[in-house]
Amino acid sequence: MDNILMKNEKFLEKQRTYTYTGYNLTIHPHKTPEVYIDFFEFILKEKFFLSTGFRTYHLALHDLNYLDVNNKLTGLYGSLVRYENLLPSQFIDLNTGKTPEDLKLNIASNIKYKPTFFHFIFFPENHKIIFELENERSTISYNVVLQFFKKILDSDKFKVKFTSGEVHTLTSFKRVNSILKNKKLKHIEFLVSRPNPDIFGDLVDETISEYLEDQKAKNMTLTLTAQDGKYLDLNDNTEKLGVAAAENGEVKAVIENSNNRTEEISTKKFPLNHPQIFGKSVTIRNRLLMAAEKLLPKNKISR
Repeated sequence: MDNILMKNEKFLEKQRTYTYTGYNLTIHPHKTPEVYIDFFEFILKEKFFLSTGFRTYHLALHDLNYLDVNNKLTGLYGSLVRYENLLPSQFIDLNTGKTPEDLKLNIASNIKYKPTFFHFIFFPENHKIIFELENERSTISYNVVLQFFKKILDSDKFKVKFTSGEVHTLTSFKRVNSILKNKKLKHIEFLVSRPNPDIFGDLVDETISEYLEDQKAKNMTLTLTAQDGKYLDLNDNTEKLGVAAAENGEVKAVIENSNNRTEEISTKKFPLNHPQIFGKSVTIRNRLLMAAEKLLPKNKISR
């Protein structure tokens, strides 16, 4: 009887849909992945409050937690807070119908209006972020989050402390695979930024990193065009390069569709977008871990 009640309670538990995406963060140069721990702690300390470019919304890093405080490289998780930045120009005097000329908003810098929190998890060893785009309260665009990190990487404070860095949206693995294995591939272009030097499990990443570093190059472009009347047939190494490009830049391709017309496609148009259903009792930490397990499999092109 108790077992039946427990099953019914679990079945009746309110469930919600959360949507996740992913980002690949790289910082150059560095010797160990501990630099990523320093990076997130730096963001929190410096209190970056950055405009999203939409209305008066701003984003900031709200908090950081570690999966294991004794081994921070295991991973960290936290949240970004989105809030509305109140400005005098947003107020109106109902008696005059105009903005008050002498209005002063004496609000402490730590007091924010209409906050919404979005959670993420980050793994320093593979420098990947899994981010919550949709939760029980609101949604946020993957590009808004991308621009938040890009602005930080482009800031003078970051460059003084870390030199340089890049962030890219992770692409659906199935989409990358479908582009690289398309039977009517006429043209393909790999735009590859310097991969993270920690990732030595893949010979292609290691080779690209060394190749660009030796020549003081930030990125490279490789283009392949099919012979007249034929289609490209990419070999294993080129496919691996494609996977590296999708995670560290972009893959552009021209294919011939079912109507025998050429069509341009790009991995930039297919960011990871993974909805997942969780019961209300599942903790934020466990939601993020389960989402990461789904979204970060080993990227292998299978024949």
